[in-house]
Amino acid sequence: MIVVESYAMIRPLEFIRFDSVQDISTEIDLIEGAVEIAIGDCALIDTRLWDFVYPLWAYLADSVSTLRATGAGSFRFPDQPIQVEFYRASKGVLQITVSGDGETRRGIANESEFLQALRSRGSDFFSKLSAHFPTERALIERSWKKLLHDPVDSLLADVPWEERVGERQSSAFRQAERVVGRRMNTAQRERLISDVAGRRLSFGELVSRAERELWGARPGSS
Repeated sequence: MIVVESYAMIRPLEFIRFDSVQDISTEIDLIEGAVEIAIGDCALIDTRLWDFVYPLWAYLADSVSTLRATGAGSFRFPDQPIQVEFYRASKGVLQITVSGDGETRRGIANESEFLQALRSRGSDFFSKLSAHFPTERALIERSWKKLLHDPVDSLLADVPWEERVGERQSSAFRQAERVVGRRMNTAQRERLISDVAGRRLSFGELVSRAERELWGARPGSS
């Protein structure tokens, strides 16, 4: 399972999920927080490595754009010497290394699943940030577009959907289809993938979200 989550620091070393923030009283570049990135049981980045969260996502988007084009990308945290490196070790396999805080953490991930998680949760972050800072929308969207950018002939949407989510997510989708008694169409599946990718959800929660997506498209359903 791949988890990507954004946090805001509301008091010294006290964090809440960024999507729960109601008010931001500082400048966009000075919002303190963290971006959690975990692969399975390996937490590559968590709230211990907090920094200025908007520049952190902007640098992350830049590095993902470079990774897609060249097979490798890297960035440093805005205000501390933490280095994050992405490297395409083989076709479809991504190695992520985080260093600079006295230890080195490495993780291996399916590239398409990892990119989908970053895009889905990064889009949530940039959308929320844009709502708080409407005058900075053009600036925010530049980073957002880099996160979503695909090289020519390498569209992430063309990758089989099962490779863009983990095994547990795909199993939950199929379970929901069995319960409801029909298959998802492409639009339903894409909405669901965007909703669940990168989230820390139980199997039951995944099935429930998939069922709601299926029922929601049926005429006359609630």
